[in-house]
Amino acid sequence: MAKQFEYEQQIKHLKMPIEDIKKMLDDKPVLYAGIIHDKDEAEKHLHIMVKLMHSDMTAESLCKWFNDEPQFINIKQSKWGNKLAYLCHRTETSKDKYQYDYDEVFANFDYAAEMNKITSDVAKKKKIDDILEEISLGNIRGYNVTDFVDTKTYARYKNQINNALEWYRRKVMTDKDRNITVIMISGPAGVGKTTYAKQYCKNRNKSFCISSSSNDPMQDYEGEDILVLDDIRDDAFKYHDLLKLLDNHTKSSTASRYNNKAFIGDTIIMTSSKSILDWYPGITKEDRKQLYRRVTILFEMTEYNIKVYEYDAIEQHYNEITTIPNVYKMTVKENKKSLVNVLKTFGMQITPELENKIMNSRKEFDDKSLMDVIDEDEEIPF
Repeated sequence: MAKQFEYEQQIKHLKMPIEDIKKMLDDKPVLYAGIIHDKDEAEKHLHIMVKLMHSDMTAESLCKWFNDEPQFINIKQSKWGNKLAYLCHRTETSKDKYQYDYDEVFANFDYAAEMNKITSDVAKKKKIDDILEEISLGNIRGYNVTDFVDTKTYARYKNQINNALEWYRRKVMTDKDRNITVIMISGPAGVGKTTYAKQYCKNRNKSFCISSSSNDPMQDYEGEDILVLDDIRDDAFKYHDLLKLLDNHTKSSTASRYNNKAFIGDTIIMTSSKSILDWYPGITKEDRKQLYRRVTILFEMTEYNIKVYEYDAIEQHYNEITTIPNVYKMTVKENKKSLVNVLKTFGMQITPELENKIMNSRKEFDDKSLMDVIDEDEEIPF
């Protein structure tokens, strides 16, 4: 039994003239569309797609309409749109065959209009399939979804898109090979902690979110690679909630004021006026080692220098790696001179002409600190 079927027969074996077939179908409660395939390698033949408007029928009953045998009635399970598209070889399985024009099809409805609708629907389906594929690869996330998905597409496929974003979140959270880098930058106000954090992200071409609320640090996070918890304090998170957030493999979401959010990036940077060694004084020093094991790199910034520490998991303490000048507080002129010295140290031949070119570049910034220039969204002026 079927409601849709195809009649296919070689022209030379037809039991009725084609005009009589059309008249017969015009008197039936059906939709139909047909074509003569005469440009294929196969013998010249007729295809007619028929959709019954009422009850189903068997191939044995349907073949009588054409005075033919049941084997020439194909009960296909494909959608009506695919059946219609096949007539002009517009399906995926027939695209290598000769492409017939729409006006070569005879039908009791507007075939060209129906095909234009089908083509549009296929394009939309491909578009949403492409979007879902990009989400599964992590190329589309919450923070950039509007860059890839227009308003109409999102409104139509909102549930599918949001479900795909949730699927990707779960995929990342359950990845056993996931690795999160956690960096702490501490120091007094005005030494360049936030500037340094931003430059760290930009230099690595990473998407990043700067947290703007100490009451709800996760409220602005939408799946960026790097989360900067700016000017954060230890009272922003309960101790064990922070451990979960910084853990590589936890499946837990972090409590957010509006909903539960999970960090799915690869780096968390915390800036604070208070050293992490002074966080959570109510927690025993032994228990705080769980936090230190997660925060593997410390930058302690002053106006003049930056000390860099790395956590030794075996010795269970931070080792000082190096101390470097705080270039963000130095004037641009001082930075230019440091650049020349670094290049010379690495063996580069610095001619007097090249040195003068560096020192005289963008002289209007010479008396400004590098941090001020960057905060004004200028390019590094040398």
